[in-house]
Amino acid sequence: MDGTEPTKESPLFQGNFDFIAGGTIKAKTFDGEKASETATTHFGHSKNKWSIPTNGEIPENASAKQVIDEKANTYWTSTGVDNQTITIDFGEVLSINSFSMLPSGTEDKAGMVLSYEFYGSTDNTDWSLISQGEFSNIYNNPVEQVVQFDSVNQVRYIRFKAVETVQNKEAVIAELGVSIAQ
Repeated sequence: MDGTEPTKESPLFQGNFDFIAGGTIKAKTFDGEKASETATTHFGHSKNKWSIPTNGEIPENASAKQVIDEKANTYWTSTGVDNQTITIDFGEVLSINSFSMLPSGTEDKAGMVLSYEFYGSTDNTDWSLISQGEFSNIYNNPVEQVVQFDSVNQVRYIRFKAVETVQNKEAVIAELGVSIAQ
């Protein structure tokens, strides 16, 4: 959990451990002098305090909470091609340095996000554009997309806007997440 390559002398972790801020975990198995390849997985910040605020701008969408439920097999669908935006409240101000977006795992790729805008706010009123761009080759390789920011951003709220989707359909996203600056 300290970011180093695991060795036979590394501490053995058994059971549960807190990993609220997220980060990267590397694991390896050993059998005598033989060692497996290192398995590396990145985890975003814990979503246990997160919520989907509803206000006059964004109609309540029953599937919206699925974008933060930590389940890759559920997904949020926007409420229309004219409203391709979702807002998330972290419940506290966080120092974020990246975001991730997992496309839905459905066979139908209509609604897969091709380009985006990502905003941050401390008060859910004044918004700053943090990042914008495209998810190159996501149509052929629909895996989690991680976007690093140029700087650390202090935000309580994030707003993700799907600018372009496959077949110009309603946006479909399995999960959104962020990483915290260490």
